[in-house]
Amino acid sequence: MIRRKWRIGSLLSKNGPGTEAIIAACERGVTNGEVVLVVSDRMEALGLERARVRNIPTLVVSEGEIARETKLLANDFSEHLFSPKQLGALVGRSAGIIPSSITDVNERVAWIIKRFLAENFLLDMLIRSKIDFLLLDEFAWELSAFFMEQLETRIGDNCLVNIS
Repeated sequence: MIRRKWRIGSLLSKNGPGTEAIIAACERGVTNGEVVLVVSDRMEALGLERARVRNIPTLVVSEGEIARETKLLANDFSEHLFSPKQLGALVGRSAGIIPSSITDVNERVAWIIKRFLAENFLLDMLIRSKIDFLLLDEFAWELSAFFMEQLETRIGDNCLVNIS
């Protein structure tokens, strides 16, 4: 009986040594899978180049770029979608991932909205790639509770593998 190969995605920020090892294991047939997408938050990540050489699709996800591409100003976005009470809850729930250098409430909300847009874009790309597993290979972002919940709901429980 031939089993379907696992579809593997990877999030990395630098060299991606774990991703490189998984790709090699898949190529040798040690792992019944194939890496179908490699994503980084840094254009210069060596792990992206390693994937491109093997014709594996790559993607760079930048919070700032996504916010500019969507042409949404975080303040306008937040004022139309959230009540003041909801904004307070959003800031409180996301407090653990907001950089401590951002102290102004409006800047904190803007940062959260940019991250929300970036993570939502990332989730959409992962779903389109029909991944079964997602590797976290030295990925710099601390992913939000929203992202983690959506990942499990939309892709499946136990789909996240931290290899850093």
